[in-house]
Amino acid sequence: MYLKKLQTELENHLGVTHPFLSKINNLSTEQLKIFASQFYLYVREFPRLMGAIVYTISDEKARLPLVLNLINECGGLINLEKLDDSHTHPALFRRFTQKLGIQDDYLEKTKPLKSTKKFIDAYKKLYLQSSAIKALGAVGPGTECVVPKMYVPILEGLRKKKMFSEKDLEFFSLHLPIDEEHCEMICKVLEPMLKTKRDKQEAREGALEALNARKNFWEGLDKEIFG
Repeated sequence: MYLKKLQTELENHLGVTHPFLSKINNLSTEQLKIFASQFYLYVREFPRLMGAIVYTISDEKARLPLVLNLINECGGLINLEKLDDSHTHPALFRRFTQKLGIQDDYLEKTKPLKSTKKFIDAYKKLYLQSSAIKALGAVGPGTECVVPKMYVPILEGLRKKKMFSEKDLEFFSLHLPIDEEHCEMICKVLEPMLKTKRDKQEAREGALEALNARKNFWEGLDKEIFG
């Protein structure tokens, strides 16, 4: 199947395997604050981005895994029904930043690096202004399918710090199993849509644009922290 081949191709993209990720364990607390604050700007936007792609995809069946993804971003159905926002993914990430000593009001005022802004803007364009196939390529093979591999070195590096509990790191550990499920479901609805060579090319373009934007984000952080 085409998407399996595409996923294999993308596994070693620098958006997934950037050397910065292996440096997490070596970051000082102040350097971790830069990483966390900039990454939070993306995490904060992602539920809205998922809402955008739900709007973009007109096919009812193809929307279903995206709606589920959005529900998970917002803390899951049980918490949604209670209007409990303490388990949204941005809220889980704030546990991590709070442990670093970053106050929530200060975090919300974080000024994005140019590379961070370009990263988020690239995702907005992909999710809201692209064709259905390109958008699904970006959110599936270009995002959900690669996050588990990408988060492993981050999680391992942070665990070595010994300053975080597993609860502090739940944002990262949660994404390892759940994004594998999201990947599988998105690819299941995308694969039948790839009827022509052009369709496959479009899905690949979406994935690569998402990963190139993420690569530039990591490079921006690396430059900001290490010079």
